[in-house]
Amino acid sequence: MHTKIIKTSLTESATKKIIQKAVANSMTYVQFRELVSNLAANNGTTGPEQSETHKHYTTLNDKRMRRWDKTLKVSEEVLKQREDYQKKVYWLVIVESWCGDSAP
Repeated sequence: MHTKIIKTSLTESATKKIIQKAVANSMTYVQFRELVSNLAANNGTTGPEQSETHKHYTTLNDKRMRRWDKTLKVSEEVLKQREDYQKKVYWLVIVESWCGDSAP
């Protein structure tokens, strides 16, 4: 998996604008899952390169994500920690439907 944390020296105002724009153009996990499922069902993929390889991996990732959706269990301890955490956190996850990182 490719994870990159980027620290910048942007002003708070500039950072807020970037986050607002990213959130306005983003989708939820449920929306992403619907997109990937529809692409897989229609032999498609995200991005400009509509290669058979990318279409194949989109279908494979859809199956993997379905399995994760059914089997992933979040512990009560983790749920409690999330509830108790008071700071705002933004995650910007950039992924394509064909990318293996989208379906661990």
